[in-house]
Amino acid sequence: TQDGSYWIFAHSSNGSCNTQDSILLTFLAQPTPTNLVDTVICGTSFYHSLTGNLNGYWSSSSSEISFLDSSQFNTWILASDTGRYQLTWTTEDSYCSNNDSMWVYFTEADLVSILTSSDTVDISTPYVSFMTNNAHWVNHFWDFGDGSTSTDASPIHEYGQEGDYMVYLTTTDSNGCTSIDSTLIHVKLVVRVFIPNAFTPNNSGSAPNEIFTPSIIGYHSDYEMLIFDRWGKIVFQTDNPDPVSYTHLTLPTSDL
Repeated sequence: TQDGSYWIFAHSSNGSCNTQDSILLTFLAQPTPTNLVDTVICGTSFYHSLTGNLNGYWSSSSSEISFLDSSQFNTWILASDTGRYQLTWTTEDSYCSNNDSMWVYFTEADLVSILTSSDTVDISTPYVSFMTNNAHWVNHFWDFGDGSTSTDASPIHEYGQEGDYMVYLTTTDSNGCTSIDSTLIHVKLVVRVFIPNAFTPNNSGSAPNEIFTPSIIGYHSDYEMLIFDRWGKIVFQTDNPDPVSYTHLTLPTSDL
C-alpha cells in the first residue's frame, strides 16, 4: 500500500434496514532512516559530524555511552571505557519514527617506547641503532633531531657532529591510532691522535709517506703541532692542520 489517505466504507443490512459508516485512514511514509556507518575511534570520545536526518535523538543500550546533546545529530559522543558499542539514531517526524544503528569501536594505541643501542656515542663511531618495544606498528616516522628522518621500523643513524639530539618517533597501528615517544641522544667529542714515527719525503709518489702529518679523529677547532730535536729544541711548529703547508718541510740534519 502506498502512503496516502483512503476511505474505508462499511455497509450493514438487516432485512429492510440498511446502515453504513465510513472512516478516513491516512497512511504516512516512515521517515527516511539515516545511513550510519560502523567506525573506529582512537580514544574515548569523538564529534559525530555527518549529513543525515537531523530530527531525532541518540540512544545506546550501554551505560558506558553518553551524549553531550542526544537531541542533536552532530554532537560529542563519549565512552567511559574503550570497547565496542552500538549507537542508535531514531528519526522522528510529527507521527512516525525510524532508526538506524552503528557499531563504534573505541580504542587506544599502545604506548610506544624507543629502544636504542646506546644513548651516548662519540663522534668517531657516531652510529645509533633504533627500535621499538613491539612489532605491531604498521607505520613509523623517525625524526633524528639533526634534520634527518626515516620510515624504517628499526633504522641505524649516523650523526655528523657532536651535540645533543632529541629523537622523536611517531607510530601508527592497524586502527589508525598513533603513539609518540622521544629520547635524547648525546654525541660527544672524543679527540684521537695518531702520530707517525717515520716518513720518506723522497718524491717517490707514494702519497701517504711523502707527508708527515698526524691523523686526528674528532678535531674541532684548536690545533698546534711542535717538533723538537733530541735536545728539546723546537725545530718546527704550526697551528695549521693542513699538511700542504708543511709538505716541503726541511729540517737541519745537525739538529736531529
